[in-house]
Amino acid sequence: MAKLKIIPIPPLAFGQLRSQIDLDLSQMQDRVNAITNWVSEFDILDQSYAFQHRTAVYSSHQVRVITVSSTPTVMKVNDPDCTVAIPLYGGFETWVRAEHFETGGAGCAMYYPPGKRHTEGGLKSVLLVSVGFERLMATAKVMLGADVLNKLDVHTPRVLKANHGTVDLLKVIRQSCHLIDQFQDNLALLKNFSPDESIVRAVVMMLAPKHFFSGNVLSELPPRNRILNYLCDYVSGNLDQTFNLTKLELVSGISARVLQLEFKKRYATTPLQWVREQRLSKAHQLLSHPAISTTVSEVAATCGFDNFGDFAKRYAAAYGELPSQTLKKALSKF
Repeated sequence: MAKLKIIPIPPLAFGQLRSQIDLDLSQMQDRVNAITNWVSEFDILDQSYAFQHRTAVYSSHQVRVITVSSTPTVMKVNDPDCTVAIPLYGGFETWVRAEHFETGGAGCAMYYPPGKRHTEGGLKSVLLVSVGFERLMATAKVMLGADVLNKLDVHTPRVLKANHGTVDLLKVIRQSCHLIDQFQDNLALLKNFSPDESIVRAVVMMLAPKHFFSGNVLSELPPRNRILNYLCDYVSGNLDQTFNLTKLELVSGISARVLQLEFKKRYATTPLQWVREQRLSKAHQLLSHPAISTTVSEVAATCGFDNFGDFAKRYAAAYGELPSQTLKKALSKF
């Protein structure tokens, strides 16, 4: 019996030191099924190699990021989520509903809609981003507007382009993976950077590039203005999050010094003061047009105020009355 070849497998995108390597196919299959939503079957593609398979996973709010490195394998999967597969080393072939795709070039990824697929690949390292349909559509609606279903095709499997001019969306996802690696031991701290939100936004842009990179009024703006528009949209859509200059730098890719200059030029204020103004404006809107069950504490939390006294003080200074008074007047009209 010929001796099996033992070769080093490529590194993972994150979690290399924390990951566990599987040398047994059945153990690997059990592990993968345990960390995913998949119903899957695996087999060895090249029997001349000693089987090796290494995985690491990060999961948050219907987003699952799996980094995989392995010797040649065959994989049959029934996946309930929307998944993007990014080749980091090597390539792979995929069959989805009798359609055949090959992925392996730089700057590309493969999109899989929910359902069954068959994938084969040699020695490889792959990053898999799986997003629940509800989470994907919620983020896409913020980015693309109410008619998102007419702009975002989530049903067609296809090879995605990730490079659009100077924008490299795969680099955005890799940067988020670096954050996961840095803060994996402190998930509470990692939450402040919201890597799952950055990843989902990059996926939406890859799925609907024409709405972000061509034929769009924003594309005619100077690059720094486009970035500032994106940052402001991101903050407005995530006011429940914690924002500091470091977080704003991370989201925008612009240094704190430049952000200070750009916000002063456009809004005549600082970035953090602008964020506070958006929080107060959102709170005023929610309190002025409440549901019957609306409470001041819920509104404060929704708008990112974790200190109720500070919220009431700032709100009164901005609107001349306490938030409870605004709510009481609005509820009296029911």
